[in-house]
Amino acid sequence: MGASASPGIALAYSLGQAQIFVDLFFALLIFFWIEGRERAAGVTMALLAMVKPQFSLLLLWTLLRGRWGALTSGLVTLAAGVATALATFGLRNNLAYLDVLSGLTRQPRALYANQSISGLLNRAIFNGENLRYHAYVFPPLVPWIHYATLATALALVTLALAFPWRERAGGIADLSTMAVTAVLSPPIVWDHHYGVMLPIFVWLWFGVYRPGFGSVWKLALAFILISNLLAPLNLLAAVPVANVLQSYMYFGGLLLLGLLLAYGMALRRQAAQTTPLQMQADKCAV
Repeated sequence: MGASASPGIALAYSLGQAQIFVDLFFALLIFFWIEGRERAAGVTMALLAMVKPQFSLLLLWTLLRGRWGALTSGLVTLAAGVATALATFGLRNNLAYLDVLSGLTRQPRALYANQSISGLLNRAIFNGENLRYHAYVFPPLVPWIHYATLATALALVTLALAFPWRERAGGIADLSTMAVTAVLSPPIVWDHHYGVMLPIFVWLWFGVYRPGFGSVWKLALAFILISNLLAPLNLLAAVPVANVLQSYMYFGGLLLLGLLLAYGMALRRQAAQTTPLQMQADKCAV
């Protein structure tokens, strides 16, 4: 087992991955949002989307939350990026890139490092190589897994966008929920993609967790699952049912998502409990 502040960040760096810039942009996004610098946050959202298209969900989120400053700066930045790509690579290559993205959704990966629902299900039925990476060898597409992956993504995105945050809509917890959903939803989520979640843990630990807002052990468990490479669990690769435990990062991501939503529910309960007292205080003042 190898532990670090986040193995995703360390892996991205060791692999020379662009993911390391995604981790940086996301940390900046959290900082800008906490500081109320929405236009700067919108720029980072667009930069994230240009590297990882699933983060375009963040711009959709700004639209639905009415965060017009972030949306405007994000769309302007995205438009500039698209214009630069078209001028540099031409229309044909850019359209070909869209074909590549579409093709990736239909190329299963059973490798243990694919910490997604698709990876979990393909490993569960032993559809593809679990322990060794083959760049150009893909297992056959299993239709029911493909549709289950799409349905899961749709359910997670719908939950994140439609959750009743009420007066807390558009806050840091709401934004973090959308970001975690964007990480968990694709059919291929490599373990180093989870590095973006580190700033969310930092915010939860220092800004949220206090008496009345959840058990610390749940947050600790989510952090342990996401921030460690639990290599011994790969011994279960050939064991039916038990090999789902190889998806520990995915489960950690779901737990983190659940904690964020539980925080939202706790805020609602707190508001419901304090409102009558405030009303009584107002009556006494009158």
